[in-house]
Amino acid sequence: MGIYVIKAEAMRKLLAELFPEANDFGSEIIPGAKDAGMHVQAYLYDGYWEDIGTIEAFYNANLSLTKDNPSFRCVLGWCMWVVTQRLLCFMAHH
Repeated sequence: MGIYVIKAEAMRKLLAELFPEANDFGSEIIPGAKDAGMHVQAYLYDGYWEDIGTIEAFYNANLSLTKDNPSFRCVLGWCMWVVTQRLLCFMAHH
């Protein structure tokens, strides 16, 4: 689970040539890219993160913001965009 930034050509090579049968980025493609000599970096983020990859998870994440003490507080100066077709959420600081 995570956010991945991958150049389009590297993604094509990973999926079409090196790992056409792979099913998981975290356990197959990312370690395989490293083993293949590709440049791979990671950033450990310890702030709020919620996987909203399903409709139920998206619904529950939104509901959790209505609690008296939510895990995530919306702060002025931050914007949130949600692409509902793919259930993706992007946050950016001004």
